[in-house]
Amino acid sequence: MSDNDLRKSLPKRLETGQTLSGLPNPLWAEPPMTWELREDASVLSDIPQQRPQGPLQGLVGPRIDARETDSEKLEEASEELLSRIAAWPVLPLVGASFEVKSVDHIADAVRELLGSKLPGIDWWVHEDWRGPFEKYGIVHGSMPAPPNPATGEPMALELYGKAEVPRISGPMRSPFESRPRGEGQAAVRYPVRVVIRAATYANITFPGFGVPFYM
Repeated sequence: MSDNDLRKSLPKRLETGQTLSGLPNPLWAEPPMTWELREDASVLSDIPQQRPQGPLQGLVGPRIDARETDSEKLEEASEELLSRIAAWPVLPLVGASFEVKSVDHIADAVRELLGSKLPGIDWWVHEDWRGPFEKYGIVHGSMPAPPNPATGEPMALELYGKAEVPRISGPMRSPFESRPRGEGQAAVRYPVRVVIRAATYANITFPGFGVPFYM
């Protein structure tokens, strides 16, 4: 999926603490995407930190070393950029699962998951998860997260999950396609269970750690 396609799922950039009329929960600024930092990575903090501060401080695992971790989004990143990426796996979410009753139910299911695993945080969750889910059974999105008080940086939470469905024999591209190639979208049998494979709290949007490449 292209950076432009991913960007469409995000709200317009907001100053930290700013709210939108009619939305009761605060929306935090989202951090930049990697392509925005190719010329100058100095917008990211160079403060050494093993753990973030704030509400996710006790919920993350060891910091991810972007220089030693494969990510399709970071293939052309500079050494400076890689050294400034601050990212941590969010442990309560990795391996967690939820049931999807329909593609239009995914946003609500993600909200419920975040509310149960990361209580006390008001999350903005985008509504449209249709494309990757209907084609590959993938739940993949990013949302603004609480900023890191250690650096003052805006942060994001990237989620990647995969539906657990049996393999289908025949000329199909994925278990979600019940029609031959080229005959339209899949007919998905609901409900299906989605397991979160990667959940990353980071100072860039869509770092891609633990997320396989897909179109």
